Order: sequence, then structure tokens, then C-alpha cells
Amino acid sequence: MANSIDIGIVTNIPSPYRIPLFNSIARRDNISLTIYFMDVTEKNRSWTVSPEEWEFEYVFLDGSTWYSSILDRSISVSWGVIPRFRKASHDVIVVGGYNHTTCWITFAYSKFSGTPVVPWSGAWSGSIRINNSVMNTVRQMFTQLGQAWIAYGSQSASALSSWGADESRTHIGINTVSVEEFKRAAESYSHESAEDRFTLLYVGQLIARKNVELVLDALEPIPKSDIQFIVVGDGPRESFLRNQADTLGNSVEFKGFVERDQLYSYYTEADAFILPSRNEVWGLVVNEALACGTPAIVSDQCGCAPDLIREGFNGSVFESDEQDNLTETLEELVTGSQTFAPPRQIRKDATQRFDIGTSVDGFIRACQDAVGQ
Repeated sequence: MANSIDIGIVTNIPSPYRIPLFNSIARRDNISLTIYFMDVTEKNRSWTVSPEEWEFEYVFLDGSTWYSSILDRSISVSWGVIPRFRKASHDVIVVGGYNHTTCWITFAYSKFSGTPVVPWSGAWSGSIRINNSVMNTVRQMFTQLGQAWIAYGSQSASALSSWGADESRTHIGINTVSVEEFKRAAESYSHESAEDRFTLLYVGQLIARKNVELVLDALEPIPKSDIQFIVVGDGPRESFLRNQADTLGNSVEFKGFVERDQLYSYYTEADAFILPSRNEVWGLVVNEALACGTPAIVSDQCGCAPDLIREGFNGSVFESDEQDNLTETLEELVTGSQTFAPPRQIRKDATQRFDIGTSVDGFIRACQDAVGQ
């Protein structure tokens, strides 16, 4: 029987897709878990949170958070985190990311207290937005302060290795959602669509790096009677994209922001999902789509592509800057010359390969490595 482990996790905010992971870790035998949130939300997020659904101990740290439009991310400084660590006396602390001052305060505490620390990272070569000698040194420092490591997937595991992580102590805690929850919702959802056109779906923020305009450009040569493009989400580029979509008439619909528990119907009704990002750490919406049985067309600049997409079975990967390549892919889908596995098989594959339990296993193995179990 494994020894008990008291784990602290330092992360930015209570993102809805992280709560099932934290709940699942907390349910494991011999695990004591406390989550340290740096803030309640971030400027560029529209989520709502429900703490009554949380099954773990948590703390909202005092401090300040500001949003950097240059980095496209928030930066937090949380005061009083060290006294909380001292009081909790965790066996190991997992640190999510290196862009927050709070994370570096945690590393400092680890060094002087002797508490093992486990960096948790999704960064990979295609997701790095600032690539210079200074930032590369920061990434190496972040990595080499760890005693074990958690990677989102194969690409981030390779990046950690290149920055100095020990491959034998690097564990993939696959970046995922509650696949079983989406699967059940999709299986219980019934609809009778009168729409004859092929339905393509995008879910996400409307910001430059998501590259939604590429999809609109790729749709231009395709007859408007053959395809409709549903856009779920909001953001600063919405007006620009709406203007661009005017040339496509009624084949593009903007639905605005939709809460997570209402997304199942969109995924289930779509014939295919698309994530065209030119820069993406992972892309959890791809997990969600596949969990609902919807094949995904994914840019090669999405971190999830090699771990989630089985070419020709549950989707396809295209080059992020190749409009003609994407147009050809969409035309093959519309005409039926390209088909994928039935939704039932795609859902089953998602459950087997990247349900939340797989991620929890990776987390716990890394924490056990860090404390020498």
C-alpha cells in the first residue's frame, strides 16, 4: 500500500475544466490535497465558478493580478503564500507555470524548506510566444528546480527534457476534461436536425492567435449551400470577424459566449469541430468535441494534436498557415470523400485514452517520484 501524500498545488484560477481534475485527485486514497488559487478569475475569461461542487481544500491567496496583452496572459503576485505553506507542511508542491511571481516565491520556499517541488507545464516549441535567451534561461531555471515533472502531453514532455528535466521522472498527466461527463451528455442528447448542410463548429475566444479568420477564408470557395460555420465564443476580434463573414452570407452564425454546461448540444449537432490556432498550448475544446463523438480538424500548432488526433479516425491535422490545405480538407468533408469513425467509436476512444483518471495517474506518479516513494 502506498504511503499517504499531502499535496499542495499552486495555480492561477479555478478554471471549470480544472475542477474535475482536482476533485478526482482528492478522491484518491491516501491523498490530501490543497489548491492555492492566485485569483478568482482573469480579465480575458468569462467563466463562472461553483465552489459548492469542489471536493478539495482550497485557498484564495491575497495579492494582485494584472493582464498583459503582450503576453496574452495574466500575471499574479500573491502575498502570504509562504506562511500558508509553513502551516500546511505539504509533502510536495506542484507549481503550474513560470509566468507568475507567486510560482517563484514557491520555488524559493521549496529551496529553503526542503519541500520537493513538481513543475507542471504545457509549454512546447510551438506555444512559446517570446523566444529569446532571457526567457529560455527562465524556462530552464523553472524546470531544473523540480524533483519530478508533470507534462500536459508528449510535446511538453519533450520541451521539459530540452530544458533539463529528467525524462525518467517526467510524467504525462494528459491535459483533459471530464471525458465521461461529456460522453454521457452527448449520448443522452437527442436532436433531429433539418439542416442539410455540413455543420462546422468552432468554440473558443475570438482573439488573433485563434486564427478564426483562416477558416472564413478557407470557406470562400465552398458553395454556401453546402456548409454552415457555427462560432461559439466572444472576444475583441468579434466585430472584425463578423465583417469578414458578411461575404459568406447566412453560412456563418455567431452564438456568443456559451456556458460550459450548454456546450454539449453544439458539439453533438456539429459534423466536425475545428481549432485553427496559430499558437496553442493545448486546446481542451478538442478533448470536449471528441468526448462528444465529434471529429476534430486541428491546426499543427495546437499542443494536443499528436496526443489526441488519430488521423482519419477521429479527425485530421492541417498546417496552420495553409489556407488551401484547409479548404481542400473542408471540401473533402462536405463532399463525403473524407469520413471518420462513427461518434460512438470516437467517444469510446476518448474515454479509453484521455479520461480524467489517466491525468490523475500521471499527477500522483510525479508526486510519488518527488518524495521518493
